[in-house]
Amino acid sequence: MFGKWYWADEYDLYERGLIKEPTKEKFEAFMRSEENEEMVRHRTGKEVGGW
Repeated sequence: MFGKWYWADEYDLYERGLIKEPTKEKFEAFMRSEENEEMVRHRTGKEVGGW
């Protein structure tokens, strides 16, 4: 319901190589992009980016 990374903070995402710096700004941008992709998946039934 909340997405794959709902439990993560900026340091978790950084350690996994998902963001380049462990900052709140990078974290928020990543989470917004995840939210947008999830909306596309939900509305279209398709994966974003061919995943």
